[in-house]
Amino acid sequence: MEQNLKVLAVVQSEAVPENLREVFSRKSITLHHARSGAAALVLAGNSLYDLLVLEEPLADLPVDSVLSALQSFEWASAGAPALVMAGDQDVVEIARRLEDHPARVLPKSAQKQEIQQAISELLGVAVRSGSRMMVNVEVKIDSNTSLKCFQSENISESGMLLRGAKAIPIGMAVDLEFYLPDEPDPVRGKAMVVRHSGDSETPGIGLRFVALGRSEILRLRRFVDRILTDKPPSETDRGTGTSQTAGV
Repeated sequence: MEQNLKVLAVVQSEAVPENLREVFSRKSITLHHARSGAAALVLAGNSLYDLLVLEEPLADLPVDSVLSALQSFEWASAGAPALVMAGDQDVVEIARRLEDHPARVLPKSAQKQEIQQAISELLGVAVRSGSRMMVNVEVKIDSNTSLKCFQSENISESGMLLRGAKAIPIGMAVDLEFYLPDEPDPVRGKAMVVRHSGDSETPGIGLRFVALGRSEILRLRRFVDRILTDKPPSETDRGTGTSQTAGV
């Protein structure tokens, strides 16, 4: 998993369950704990979290209500991906309710490896090089400044990493438009800068999608599922011969 992650676990018990605590036991991960949906909204509304882990059911609010509230662009953790842990008999129904959210639903009995895989997919850090593609992205900073032409990698339904992008302030909102390989229509939405990566020679910015339509989320989900199951692409597939175009 990516370094320096900030995770909010929303579970009713006094302590985070052992199977989750074990997954998040690294020094590079800061794990916070809330015991209700209302408490989670206070924390996530005022602090930027990379991932939410929620137990279903919560005593006060349905999980989908919590995530819907956090989709507002005014919240600090707007659009943060979520891992929802549910009873075995409820997984299918809850997954249906959360189709419009960047979320995965697992049974509470899930083992460490399965949880890690779901988290990696949500954060977009475990996808193979097939997710890398050359895109021309114009990110407008103000009326006189814009940045262009980045290599996108680790793209997922929750965000992407743009290599070659100079540091844009963390927390800044941007409008994006980019094309997925072999698709004629662009993906459009809003994103927030959530981290900086690389160094002065290979800078990059991490973007979290904070406003995407349901169709856009489903397209990204299909794209990620495809590159996780397909064989590694050729150099041309990776973008050397299929450069895509995008703009704000």
